[in-house]
Amino acid sequence: MAAAEFCKEKGATTIGLVAIPDTPLANAVDYCISTGREKHSFDTFFVHLQLLTARFIHNYGEFPDYEHLQKN
Repeated sequence: MAAAEFCKEKGATTIGLVAIPDTPLANAVDYCISTGREKHSFDTFFVHLQLLTARFIHNYGEFPDYEHLQKN
């Protein structure tokens, strides 16, 4: 929470990856990605984190194969 609030105060866009929506962190960030509580939600969390990271890299022109990755 403290990190999200600090970043927002500095003008950054914040993203939270959470298991449960409508939690304090989920409500504090600008964008919230929820993985759910299902059996394999921990795996889903890492897939979302990898895709998000890859998208940031793509946005800076450093990952031309991103479109292929996210489709597969």
